[in-house]
Amino acid sequence: MKYFIICKYANADKYKELKTYLDSCGYEITHDWLAAEPKKNEPVYDDVYYAQRIRPNIEGIQDADIVYAILPGGQDFHVELGVAIAFQKKIRFVYIAGTTVVASAYYAHPKIEHLEDYI
Repeated sequence: MKYFIICKYANADKYKELKTYLDSCGYEITHDWLAAEPKKNEPVYDDVYYAQRIRPNIEGIQDADIVYAILPGGQDFHVELGVAIAFQKKIRFVYIAGTTVVASAYYAHPKIEHLEDYI
């Protein structure tokens, strides 16, 4: 099974933990954006950088059988969630214990499954 993980940089440790688990189950990641994209700390918007960055993410979501979304999400979370919904992907939300998540109406979409833990 192929998968993609939506996650913000601040939760990179949870991304790596989930990726390690899914890989050990024999799953294949479609695009490891955390390894492929160094975090850009410059406050200036760089449209060339972002244009190059988003294409493999969208293709990774498109190629995935399932999309895992680690919450709370970051600034691109809802965009990537919308891409996954538009491509009719099965989506699993994984919540980080002790965090607050501000829900959206889209969180009730029938393609989304809510997990306390991913194991």
